[in-house]
Amino acid sequence: RLNWALEHDKIMFETMVEVGATNRKKKYWIATTYVMREAYRLMFTIDRLKSRVRSLKFLYINLKQLLVRPGFQFDEGTRKISGLDWEEYIQGNEAFARKFDK
Repeated sequence: RLNWALEHDKIMFETMVEVGATNRKKKYWIATTYVMREAYRLMFTIDRLKSRVRSLKFLYINLKQLLVRPGFQFDEGTRKISGLDWEEYIQGNEAFARKFDK
């Protein structure tokens, strides 16, 4: 089992852009998987990488929605989102709260 780190995400996305995996063709996913395996000597699969991309996409969409709400802002210094009504937002977005807790 792999505990994903920012370094893994960075290499995965840089490789995806480099090989063109953003167009979702299998051969590009194979190339990305190969690079990840070589970089970390871990058993990455296409499904694992696609799952990670889906998870990050879910978080990205929800964080963008959060930032357009009044009372929430991104602090460049701490690299965190702060807001006044976290409890209200989380109650209305249970799926996001479950992912965010992880």
